[in-house]
Amino acid sequence: MFKEVIDVVRAERDIVLATHILPDGDAIGSLLGLGLILRNAGKNVIATWGGRMEVPAQYSFLAGQEMLAAAEDIPREPGLIIALDCGSRERLGSIEKNFKHAKISVNIDHHRNNTTFGTVNVVRPAYAATAQLVLELGHALHTVFNRDLAENLYTGLVTDTGRFQYSNTDASCFLAAAELIGYGVDPARIFRHIYENSSYERLRLAGLALAKTVLDPTTGFIYTTITKEDFATTGASVEDTENLIDSLRAVAGVQVAAVLKETEGGLRISLRSTGAVDVGLIAGRKGGGGHKLAAGYNGRGSLEESLADLKDEIAAVESA
Repeated sequence: MFKEVIDVVRAERDIVLATHILPDGDAIGSLLGLGLILRNAGKNVIATWGGRMEVPAQYSFLAGQEMLAAAEDIPREPGLIIALDCGSRERLGSIEKNFKHAKISVNIDHHRNNTTFGTVNVVRPAYAATAQLVLELGHALHTVFNRDLAENLYTGLVTDTGRFQYSNTDASCFLAAAELIGYGVDPARIFRHIYENSSYERLRLAGLALAKTVLDPTTGFIYTTITKEDFATTGASVEDTENLIDSLRAVAGVQVAAVLKETEGGLRISLRSTGAVDVGLIAGRKGGGGHKLAAGYNGRGSLEESLADLKDEIAAVESA
């Protein structure tokens, strides 16, 4: 599966790693995890994403962050660039141009709607997390694993499986987790860092957002909105909205949950499904991406217009 990747990695000394804008646990864990693998193989590694270069607080414990660099510091024409956990080149944000001009580009991902945008593509939708692919690539490169590397990959695995509760969790996830624990990962420590490390600002933002929640019991659609004023009032950041949507999805009778966020970069819409509605299909139609049960995209127009459009899309998918 990784023969072409290994060939190009061995041929290059300097390697750029990139992931999607507003990276989540799998994106950051896979990015830093592969960075450690390649650095241990004697490569010069720079890791980045197109957007504000700030690691969310819950992932601040992960090793390898010294490899991170701002998008503007990345070579315009890298010899080799590897995209991780990114469904399309557009999702790279400002790094897209670097990817486009690279001599060789590699795309490693698990999203089913991946556009195979690399010179070399390793896309496996059956995998629950990109971190699983990085784990296997590490083995293919004969990497000596340690706790720092394992913690990065375990973070990707535990977050993209929803703490091993989502429907994408299968036996391979637990086998991978068991292997990573064998390298020294402490699941309780990881859990505390990721899920019990909220800031007061995040708590205040969640309170505002939950107070504005609207549920349509007829369609099973639940949503909330977070405005620029909400961010300003609470002092919270966009990263502080991560996992908020899971509280909405957990409400009895919900089919689709949505969080619409006004950010400096535009309106961002996160979607979750409990099974009946394919939110990945909706996001794909809007230029976004994701999975059947978890996806997102950038809204167009005002918050009200984007909400009305989303409701129409959900109705269209439900009636199809």
